[in-house]
Amino acid sequence: WSAFVHSRLQPGLHFQWITKDVLIVALPAAIIVIILSNLIEAIPSRWESAGVVLGATVLVLTVSVISAASIRKQILGRLIKT
Repeated sequence: WSAFVHSRLQPGLHFQWITKDVLIVALPAAIIVIILSNLIEAIPSRWESAGVVLGATVLVLTVSVISAASIRKQILGRLIKT
């Protein structure tokens, strides 16, 4: 649907949107999920499993947020000010 809308409203925007906005956020998160899925083994305890899932979720969300262009600009702006 977004490709159709982009082609009608702003031709050429779809590829730029995919590469600059979507992939930059999704690719690091996908890489972390793949690495974690290979590292994490079956955990017998439900509480331990819940802790691992919660930790992995926080890690993936943190990486996704940092990967977002607007957040990167804010972080770099604050680092440069100090």
